[in-house]
Amino acid sequence: MKSKHLEELIYRTGMVKQDVRDEFYNLTAFQLNWKPSPDAWSIAQCLDHVMVADRMYFPQVEAILNGRYRRPFWSLVPGKSKVWGRLMISLLKDHNRKIETVDIFFPTNSKVSEAVVDEFLAHEDLVSDYLHRMDAVDNTKYYVKWAVSKYITYTLRDLAEIMLLHQERHFRQAKRLMSMEKFPKADKAYRSGEEE
Repeated sequence: MKSKHLEELIYRTGMVKQDVRDEFYNLTAFQLNWKPSPDAWSIAQCLDHVMVADRMYFPQVEAILNGRYRRPFWSLVPGKSKVWGRLMISLLKDHNRKIETVDIFFPTNSKVSEAVVDEFLAHEDLVSDYLHRMDAVDNTKYYVKWAVSKYITYTLRDLAEIMLLHQERHFRQAKRLMSMEKFPKADKAYRSGEEE
């Protein structure tokens, strides 16, 4: 690959995929959907949220890769996109900072099928494919709009970094749920599922 940055992101995508498979693949639907409180997210919702957020950008990435790119108007303001990209990356790198999720990025359901793990693994293959294909273009010369606001833009390079940091952040969040004392053990989860 020409881009070492993309090469690193592809490696990290593979690590997220492996970690999700290793940690969550054998969990029951009950375990995947368990929440420590009603307003918290489950493991399944963390995975679903990542896919919902990533998919918001796929049409823009496809347009760039297929030669149908139209530069967002607000990216023409000098330095603006760089500032937004750096800010988003900085926020996601701060593991101690809680970031409020915008409504359009919320998981699609409160109860998610256990197939969400397989869907996430397939999603990671798609993300990896996009990262490979991005190597054919100059990632610093193309800009995307934040799905929430057309006024916020950043480079394709920053988007790729943001997506991976976001994935890694929510993997850690999901993994923390498993370490909670009240997290259901497999045998209990199966019994609870049968009782419902």
